Amino acid sequence: MTEMSSPHISSPRIMVLKVQPGAPPFRIVEIDGEMVAEATGITDVLQVAAVCGILTVARGRGSHAGDRQPVLEKQEPA
Repeated sequence: MTEMSSPHISSPRIMVLKVQPGAPPFRIVEIDGEMVAEATGITDVLQVAAVCGILTVARGRGSHAGDRQPVLEKQEPA
């Protein structure tokens, strides 16, 4: 299979726009071309993506109970 025949996404599903003035400053998050949220950090972006069904957050992959960190998993399109 060549690159030309492989599937191609022409635009990103998640777009985080430039910083907007405010207290605190924020960024607009677009998903699939639609404005969906304001984000003040990457955690906000990930939470919005999860709510919109783009990714899921799994827990419990650490080697010790105290080491367990969230692991982002790609969710298959519906």
